[in-house]
Amino acid sequence: QVISTPKNQYPNIGSNFTITCENTRENGITWNKESTYITDCSGTSDLCTPTNAAYTATSDVSINKFFLTISSVSYASCGSYTCIDSTDPGNIKSDSIQLRVSAPDCGFETSINNESTVLVTTKCVYPLDNYKGVEEDIAGSDETVPIVAASYCGDTCGIQSVSKITTSHTPELSSAGREVQYKVVIYLPGCASPLTWTSTNTYTIKEESYVFQ
Repeated sequence: QVISTPKNQYPNIGSNFTITCENTRENGITWNKESTYITDCSGTSDLCTPTNAAYTATSDVSINKFFLTISSVSYASCGSYTCIDSTDPGNIKSDSIQLRVSAPDCGFETSINNESTVLVTTKCVYPLDNYKGVEEDIAGSDETVPIVAASYCGDTCGIQSVSKITTSHTPELSSAGREVQYKVVIYLPGCASPLTWTSTNTYTIKEESYVFQ
């Protein structure tokens, strides 16, 4: 049995990240990224030699474990890494992890909150597939945020784009009603805490239109 850990991670850009492979059949292994060969590691001696300076491969055959360290993780590091039993030409005895990265630049780039518009744009963020957002008035009424626009930042992780996301709202103002501030909270798995923005303006809105539409 070949087992690779940890599964499906989001290491930060610039960090080093190590994948561990255990081959319980006491054979050597081959490391691949997607279909690209990285290195072979012996099953009888602690010998691995990566073919790419971006990797460091080591092993401890006394416990049947092999280690692949990705140096200075970048968007180019994204992809599927596979550990294959070197005696298995059909690659049946193998296991993979899917690596994606987290941009450490979690925050908002611009915001507008004037008399008629609330608009917020994040910095370049990733990943967006698990994106969840909430817009609410400061009293706590809320609903899911729509992505009004996603603008490509020039990088990709695998086939997914790194983007700025924008959400906006036009408050239904009223001369009498409820006074609110608006808050945008965006949850991304790559950010240590939710991205949170609160309007500096206070809006008087119709009693029945507390939340973003």
